[in-house]
Amino acid sequence: LHIQHALKQTEVQKKYHKPHAQAINSFLDEEEQRRLEKQHREEEEILYKEFVSIRMKEEEKAIKGIQEEWEVELSKITAKFERDLQMKSKNKEDQKVLTLKYAKEKDMFEKNM
Repeated sequence: LHIQHALKQTEVQKKYHKPHAQAINSFLDEEEQRRLEKQHREEEEILYKEFVSIRMKEEEKAIKGIQEEWEVELSKITAKFERDLQMKSKNKEDQKVLTLKYAKEKDMFEKNM
């Protein structure tokens, strides 16, 4: 009984024959395959170079923006320092305090940039 079941199962399996995967050589000539691979590598290289150039432009733009922001903030801090210095120019101790305050603000802004 068990053997008969196995034999029937084998017959059923034979009806559903799946073709096996064929080698790439049966579809494309080797020279054609090499040519396609070379073309693919060249296209990838071109795309990578475009990506790198775009990335460098964006990086330069970001650096330029940061530099401009730094210059604007530095000019604001300097103008504030000069105004405060003119207002309190009578006392030397006030000038020292303002100079230290200015240096701290500049350092703090520099750290944030």
